[in-house]
Amino acid sequence: IALDPGNAAAYYNRGNLYYHEAQYEQAISDYSMAVDNDPKMVAAYKNRGSAYRQKGRYDQAISDYIKVIKLNPRDAKAYYNVGHSLELKGEHDKAITFYHKVIDLDPWYSEAYRRLGHAYYAKGEYGRAIYEFNRAIKNEPDCVEVYISRGNAYAEQEQYERAISDYNKAIIIDAGIVDAYLSRGDAYAAQDMIDQAISDYNKAIEIDPFQAMIYYKRGNIYVAKDLYVQAISDYDKAVEINPGYAEAYYNRALTCEKSGREREAIDGYRKFIEYALPEQKQYVDTVRARIKVLER
Repeated sequence: IALDPGNAAAYYNRGNLYYHEAQYEQAISDYSMAVDNDPKMVAAYKNRGSAYRQKGRYDQAISDYIKVIKLNPRDAKAYYNVGHSLELKGEHDKAITFYHKVIDLDPWYSEAYRRLGHAYYAKGEYGRAIYEFNRAIKNEPDCVEVYISRGNAYAEQEQYERAISDYNKAIIIDAGIVDAYLSRGDAYAAQDMIDQAISDYNKAIEIDPFQAMIYYKRGNIYVAKDLYVQAISDYDKAVEINPGYAEAYYNRALTCEKSGREREAIDGYRKFIEYALPEQKQYVDTVRARIKVLER
């Protein structure tokens, strides 16, 4: 670059090195220099779009992918990238349009079927999500993630046997996949199959002992079995891993109250108030009122 400041390929290659080191701002700068020197360098627009997406700058990412499409209208990957960026923005309907375009260009583009399924799932259209996951499985019969996703869609429809069947298939393919055990545990819990749920949560913790949500869910199951000491222990572990876990503080407080540990319940409720998310604020006044009752 020092010898030839107009060398677009050199900027592009250095941008790739930055990208692979997760130095996305530097990568963006070099990709920008590449397209300044060669406005038709498709690869630089693609990679700059990906760097923007890594930084959460989705509109700029979409702009770059659209430039790629203008230069090459049959680039299925570019349409996919636009769709994925729109999905990350929560614009699921627009994302769906682009994913369908991907499939029109390349019917074997398995990721597009998967992302279509996720987009429909996010919209609450579980039947359509299942349809897209079915198509994904035809292209990728050994893809663990698709079986888990389809299982989750079945679970949302309360088709728990089908959901568990999909989780079983995922575990057969990869016995070390935490999400399969976690989701299967949820499906068992929804059917009051408490022992099976605990077994799956135990297995999930064995694989990954640093996921707060698993302890939280197992704690809830222990409460259902009136095993309050074990439940409180799990809630403690959940907030140790994630000190801002409002739901875990709340459920710990409820369980302490049931156990006659009123001082700990008050402390837990206060922690809930401290960490409550915006969508949980509606419960704060109720919790404050409960604290006043316990303090009498």
